[in-house]
Amino acid sequence: MQRRAGPAILYLGVLAVCAAIGWQAGVRDMAHGPWRSLRGPAQSTSQQAAAPRLVPVHRAAASDAASRAGPGRGGARSQAREAISQLAARGRTPVDPNAGPASAPALATEPALVGVEPAAEPPPAAVPAVQTADSAPHGGVLIVISLASQRAFVFRNGELWDSSRVSTGKPGKRTPAGTFTILEKQVHHRSTKYDDAPMPYMQRLTWGGVALHAGHVPAYAASHGCIRLPFAFAKRLYRITDFQSTVVVVTEKRVASADEARKFS
Repeated sequence: MQRRAGPAILYLGVLAVCAAIGWQAGVRDMAHGPWRSLRGPAQSTSQQAAAPRLVPVHRAAASDAASRAGPGRGGARSQAREAISQLAARGRTPVDPNAGPASAPALATEPALVGVEPAAEPPPAAVPAVQTADSAPHGGVLIVISLASQRAFVFRNGELWDSSRVSTGKPGKRTPAGTFTILEKQVHHRSTKYDDAPMPYMQRLTWGGVALHAGHVPAYAASHGCIRLPFAFAKRLYRITDFQSTVVVVTEKRVASADEARKFS
């Protein structure tokens, strides 16, 4: 009886090992067969390409290992482990039935654009040119000349434009007081009465020879009757005056401020 029981126990042990290996292979076949839809949604093509190749251990390998098993249960188990390790060494990874689907790297949400130039930035908004007092359109101009103060105050559109020192007619050839308009304008003018003397930026007030022009301006009255202005001031003043809307007031009163000069408007 003991001799017959030994082979029977060995045979039952081999069958148990084969059954266990067959059960694992069946689970792997279900994972890759038509029943894989029961385990969840199928992987995308990119995920399948990124996942490692899974090759189930075939039943033939298990049967072959069992047939080569020696006496006892330990020999069958060692042969089965050897078959699995050989498959792993060849680059084939057995499937763990308890493991979930292999994860794949996340896909880029937006593909890179190749050969597309970035949109050009809109051009900056045009900034209007700043108008200075000399470049602004002509307006009403009032020029107040004080013989006592030897100063000139210029108003444009009711606002003070600038002021400057002047040199008017000396005793015996005084500059006449009164209200005048511009009769003539010349950038380059020479006197017809006083030795062809230069009178740049001349603006005539009377036909008798009184005019506004650039010239030597000391701290006192020194001209032959004209109103001398500093050169730069005379040039700027020439640009804003005209024949219709410019008024020149010459007064013998002392005018010390723009507020006092404004009263002559």
